[in-house]
Amino acid sequence: MLGWTSLPALPFMQKETLIMMGDDDQIVLPINGRILASAIPNSRLEMIAGGGHLFLLTHADESIARLREFLDAPETEAEAGRVKAVAA
Repeated sequence: MLGWTSLPALPFMQKETLIMMGDDDQIVLPINGRILASAIPNSRLEMIAGGGHLFLLTHADESIARLREFLDAPETEAEAGRVKAVAA
């Protein structure tokens, strides 16, 4: 796996994507989230302040709130167009 990356394929992702990172993660550094967000169209990066690698456990309430906000958001034009293209 050394040297393997999915980065070239990320711009082809069409689904809206939520990227969540802890800003104090010492295992997967926050810059990785920024790279993903810049490479994936229709993505949204949510940095959890003070969150480490296990931010989903240590900051559960905030993480769940942001996840719900993303999932409950109204459909965007990009998503509506993707759905129409798949249905056609």
